[in-house]
Amino acid sequence: MYVNANLDNKLEFVDKIIFFCWGIRREVFEKTGLLDENFGLAWFEDDDYTLRLLYQGYKPAIAKNIFIFHNHSQTSGKLISTEQGKELFYKNEAYFKEKHSFYLNNKIALRKLKKRFKRVCIAFIITTVALLLIILLLIINNIF
Repeated sequence: MYVNANLDNKLEFVDKIIFFCWGIRREVFEKTGLLDENFGLAWFEDDDYTLRLLYQGYKPAIAKNIFIFHNHSQTSGKLISTEQGKELFYKNEAYFKEKHSFYLNNKIALRKLKKRFKRVCIAFIITTVALLLIILLLIINNIF
C-alpha cells in the first residue's frame, strides 16, 4: 500500500465497492455478517455485500488519499475463460438479481423520486421566502 500525500484527504461515497482491498469497522462487519458463500469463488459477492451495507444505512466510500496497485482479474480473468467459470458467472449473476430484485427493479424509480423530492424542496423554500418577503413588506407598510 502506498499513501499519496498530494491527494485530498476525502472520501468518495459510492454505490459499489470492489473488494480487492477493503476495510470495515468491526461493529459494521458484525452487524452485516460474512460474505454470502452462495456466490462461490468470484463475481457479485462484493456487489451483494455493498448492497447489504446500503440497506442498513451505511455509506460505502473510497479513500481518495490511498493508491493501491491491483493486478486486475488474476482469479476471475483466468476463470471466465473456462466453461466452469462462465457457468459460475451466470449462476452468480442470476442469484444476485434474484436476491436484490426489489432494489434493482426500483433503483431508477428511487433516483427519479430523489430528484423530484429535491425540486419540491427547492420550490417549497422559494415559496416560503416569497411569503416571508410579502409579510415583511406588509409589516413595513403597516398593513399587517
